[in-house]
Order: sequence, then structure tokens, then C-alpha cells
Amino acid sequence: MDSNNSAPPLQQLLDQWGNPQGVLAILLLLGGDVVQKALAQTSGGTITPVCFSFGWAGYSIKALSSLTGDGRLLPEPDHHVKVYNLETGYVRENKNWVIGRLVRDNIIHLDNAKPLGNEALRISIYDAQPDTNNNAAFAGHDNALSSAIATTLLQLAVAYKPIHTTGDWTALTTLAAGTALALLTGSLPQWRAEKLACRRNSNKLIALTAGNGSRDIMLIRGNGHCLDLEDLATPELPRSARMWESLALSWLTHTTKDPNTGKPVHRALTVFGVPLGFGITVAATALQSLCWLALLVSVAGVRSNNWSLIAIGGLGMVQNLVVAGARRDPAMHGIPLKHVETIVSAKVMDGLMDVEVGYKNAGYALLEEFFPGYLRADETAWWDGETAAYDGKRMGQKEWRGVPRSVGVEVSEVGRDEMGEVEVGETKAAEKSDEEQEKSSEEEDKSSEGEEKSSEGEEKSSEEEETSFEEEKKPGIEGEAGEKKEKIEGEGEGEGAVKSRGGKKRGGKKGKKNPPRGLQVASSGYFDVLANAE
Repeated sequence: MDSNNSAPPLQQLLDQWGNPQGVLAILLLLGGDVVQKALAQTSGGTITPVCFSFGWAGYSIKALSSLTGDGRLLPEPDHHVKVYNLETGYVRENKNWVIGRLVRDNIIHLDNAKPLGNEALRISIYDAQPDTNNNAAFAGHDNALSSAIATTLLQLAVAYKPIHTTGDWTALTTLAAGTALALLTGSLPQWRAEKLACRRNSNKLIALTAGNGSRDIMLIRGNGHCLDLEDLATPELPRSARMWESLALSWLTHTTKDPNTGKPVHRALTVFGVPLGFGITVAATALQSLCWLALLVSVAGVRSNNWSLIAIGGLGMVQNLVVAGARRDPAMHGIPLKHVETIVSAKVMDGLMDVEVGYKNAGYALLEEFFPGYLRADETAWWDGETAAYDGKRMGQKEWRGVPRSVGVEVSEVGRDEMGEVEVGETKAAEKSDEEQEKSSEEEDKSSEGEEKSSEGEEKSSEEEETSFEEEKKPGIEGEAGEKKEKIEGEGEGEGAVKSRGGKKRGGKKGKKNPPRGLQVASSGYFDVLANAE
């Protein structure tokens, strides 16, 4: 009979905690999702800074299962984002991990730098910068790499202790095998292919936002340097040759001439109709899964120094958790950006109008997303180019709504804080607006005086006509005079009607073939009736 089974329960419990057995095999199967997200954060470069930890065996089985389905290694995005092309107005639901993390990290950065508070909308504008590393430095030299190096050194120190005390090298061997398999998994070219599954050097003006109800919008001006985020939002499947052609690796593609244009193009190398890169991923993942299972069986049979193995796996799991949830610079995702400014507004409509003034079509393209229903009369008029009514209301509440940019506020005159946010206060634009209001009131006084004079002239002409009617008794002459009078009155009414309508027609911004649905309905129906009734 086994002496451990005959020992009292308390002694068995103390023995298990003194040297836990059978636990490592279970721990290696837990935490596969954490490992996948850590790889998604840092993979794509030469070295992936993700340490050996619990969960790797479970992840290898999950990855192999995914490759039999859609074939992707990257997880589904964990932050909902809509991608707007502000030049065309087209919108796409994001399906790419990188874009979701880009928006999430931007919100975290802005909240830490300057909290939004009770403001309704925050629009951050960025310019894409040239990528001097040609999208090669995904891993980068940031906290992720530093944490991986520090954690690996600690793991080595823990693994060395059993060798020094008892000569047991099991922990060191397990650490070496696990670290090697982790590095090989992160170095698969498909990670890079999925992160760069788009065209390059884009000039598009793109907006990234969670949609209606979100208080953050991220605007990116491509400037000929950015990845095409509209393409990246709906990437090709890894089974498709097109994804690998965009990667343009010499050992996975070959160069040929396009039969139509004669220009050199990259074509993916295929084996039995399957892209070579995807075939390498499937074969490597299957082989690594077998290796992880072999390591799992080996660890399950360890009878001594189990605490060392648990400590090694625990340190790696902490590093994986930190990396999986960490905020990374956009350049670490292959999208280097430079902050231009941040527009903060107390009302959503104010923010869209301000960004429209500085960045053409940026606010207009987002109008239907944030205001899918009817607009007020002054809002519709503003988007038609008649900004006076809405801006006048806003100027009356400028203490909490700020000065509208459309009344002539120059950003350089107002100044920005360290985040680029416009500091709204007493500006030259306010003085300019007051002067314009005074001038408009003087013009109204002059126009009213002119109307009074014209009315006096009409009264005199009517008296003269009555005198002539009394002197002239012929009916034919009276009829002609009556017709002239009716004609004059009709012309007067026509002029008055034109003036009362204000000159411009409503119904959408000029030059737009397809205005947003909410704006189109409002401008062609209900508010026009109100305007005519007034």
C-alpha cells in the first residue's frame, strides 16, 4: 500500500502543498485566450516578446482548430469600431484586431492625458507619418519587449535554483523548450500578413468611431503614408492568395508583369492551389501542437521541484496578461501617427460643425451616423451654408458651448494646450461677431426706412390715380388705369414674397449628390413647411 494514501488527511494536504503534483498539466491547458491576445499585440516582427507560461498547450490546440475554419491567427476585435471614408461617405464594420486596439488605445491615452468630463464629443485628429522601418518593427522597443526580457531573466533564475540545490535540471529544460516553441509560434509569417492585409501609402481621410452614442472620434489623414484602413477593416482570408501578395515577401511570392499594364506585380506562391505561406502556418502549427502535448505529458510526470515549474509558468502568465491588455503606440502596430489637435465640444452637433470647418466633409459624412432623424431648422440651414442663426445661438451660450469655428476663429489665434485641444474663451472672433451683428442691425434700419419711403410713394401715386379717375369719365380709360393698378400691386407682392423666403433653397449641402438621409428628409419636408408658414 502507498504510504501517502495511508497518511492522515492533514499530512496528505501538507505534502501536496509542499510539492504539488498533477497540477502543471492542468495549468498548461488554461489561459489560451490570454496567450492569443498577447501574440496578437506583439507579433509580426522578428522576435515576439511573449514568454512561456500557462495556457500555451491550450492555445496550440485552439490555433489548429481555427486553421481548419477561416484560417485566421488574429482573434476577433475586442473593441467595436466603424470605419468611415469621409471623402465618399462609405462606412464599414471593422473586423480587424489592429484597428480595434488602435481606437481603444487612443481613448485610453486621451483619458489619461485630459479626461473628457461632461463634454459630449471629443474628436482627435492625426497625420500619418512615413514608416521608416517599412512596417518591420511591430514588436518595437517598448514596454512589451522590456517586460519579456525581464520576465525571462527571472524565469531563468527560478529554473537555476533546483540545479544549484539538488542538481535537478527538469525546470530549466522545460523553460528552454517552452520558450523556443513560443518564439517559433510568434515568428510565423501569417501574423505579419494578417496585420498588413491592405494597400499602402493611402491618402484617405478616415474616421474611426464606435458609432452613435460614442463620445470619441479618431480622424486620420493618410497623406500618402498610411495603411489603407478601409481595406484593413475587411481583410482577406489567409487562404486567399491576395493577402500574401500584399505582404510581398520574396520567399512567399514571385514577381511577374501584369498583362494589362505591363507593370511588375507580386503573385503568391501556391502548392496545390493553397498559398505557400498558409501551408507553412498549418504545418508549423500542427507540429508545434504535438510538441506542446509532449511537453504536457513530460511535466505531468514530474515528482520533485514542482513549485519551481509553477513559479516559472506564473511569471510568464503575468507577463502575458500585462502585454495582452497594455496600450501600445500606433507605430507598434505599423501605423505611425502624429497628433494634430483635439476638438472637444459640449454638444455633438457643435463638434461635427467645428470639425467640418477645419476638415472638409469630415463632419458632414458623420452627420447621419450621429443624427439619423430630423434636424432642427437652424441646423439644416447651417449645413446649407446659412450659419448665422445657429452660430448666433451658440455665441449667446459661448461660456459653456465655446465659440464656433465657422464665425472666423483661427486655431492659431486661440492657441492649444499640450494635447492640441482648442482653448475657447474671449477671442477676436467674438468681437468680430459683435461687429457683424451691429452692421446687420444698421442695414435692417436702412432697409426699413427705404420701405417707409416706398410706401409713402405708393400712397401719393394712388392719390394721383384717384384724381385722374375722377377727371376722366370715359370707361375705357378707367379700365386701363385699373389694369395698371392691379399690375403694380401684383409686382409689389411678388417682390415681397421673394424677400421673405431668403434667397437660398434648403435641401442639403451644395455639391453633394447623396446627402445624409436625416438631413435630406428634414430639408425637403417638415421644416420647409414651418419656414413657409412663418
